[in-house]
Amino acid sequence: MKHFSHFDFFKHAASTPLSNILLNSQLALSEKNNTRNLKEILLSANYLKNLLNSERNRESFTVNDALVEIILLNQCFHQDVSYTKQLKQSNDLILSGNKLLFQEVINCLLNNAVEAYRSTNVNKIVLVKTQIAKENLQIAITDGGSGMSWLEQQLLGRKFYSLKDDHQGVGIFYSKRIIKNKFSGTIKFISKKDQGSTAFVEIPLGYNLK
Repeated sequence: MKHFSHFDFFKHAASTPLSNILLNSQLALSEKNNTRNLKEILLSANYLKNLLNSERNRESFTVNDALVEIILLNQCFHQDVSYTKQLKQSNDLILSGNKLLFQEVINCLLNNAVEAYRSTNVNKIVLVKTQIAKENLQIAITDGGSGMSWLEQQLLGRKFYSLKDDHQGVGIFYSKRIIKNKFSGTIKFISKKDQGSTAFVEIPLGYNLK
């Protein structure tokens, strides 16, 4: 059995920006009006550069800025998906920790939400909503995709388990570890078969005082 390390998670995290760079580079070369492609290349390259330094010390970052940045990056790769943001409750909210690791967790959950849709689905919508409840920051990522059975929900997040044949099953596993170990939080899922899923990230606001 293979053993996965933080390097495997880095490869998982780097796959989206690298794919964006390659895809948009090709489009930029083939189109005269390529300003949008070049901006997306720059966005992906900057994210990848920061990812290489993701083990740096704790820093303070604005939750909404971090969410908007990673949603924009994810949207570059999934241009057939509509992203809806409801972030008013987290306006000006600041967290202390590793911003890139936080963003990669959100990116992983966004990818899962997008991939929950069948290729034949016409209206693909992903909703990202924040709220403050009982001194906790809650981030909900909801899709209207294929959903999960009770058993699939119990297995999700176990190392090497994936609902997709071409995935290694490390994304959710490492995402849960990051939120638990770096932010003292949790990730939970609510889903119904053929009715979509919601991933809940919950981070206690008081963890910054540790």
